[in-house]
Amino acid sequence: MPCMLWILMIGMAMNMTLASFLWTMNAIGVHGQLEKSLSVAGMVLMLNSGASVVGNLVGEILFDKIGGFWSMMFAALVFFSALSLITTFFYARNLPKKQKRKKQTVTVE
Repeated sequence: MPCMLWILMIGMAMNMTLASFLWTMNAIGVHGQLEKSLSVAGMVLMLNSGASVVGNLVGEILFDKIGGFWSMMFAALVFFSALSLITTFFYARNLPKKQKRKKQTVTVE
């Protein structure tokens, strides 16, 4: 086998091994920090894996049709659009409201 194929196989094995550790930590975080059941954590990981498969398929089609540079530019556009939407709808809504200050009056006796 060619050397590059061995490097690819070793990289894929390392990727899957390290990803399995992340899945475990993700499940512990969803269960411990968010106080959701392990079934919900499993569903979140299943949706994450499904989105990864769909993303890989779409990325492969884009790479074949429009090339590597433009598919990366499209991915960056989608990423920053999603980041701005998440920031707008989930972060900015939960900021504390500013308290109106009461006017202080000084009375002289």
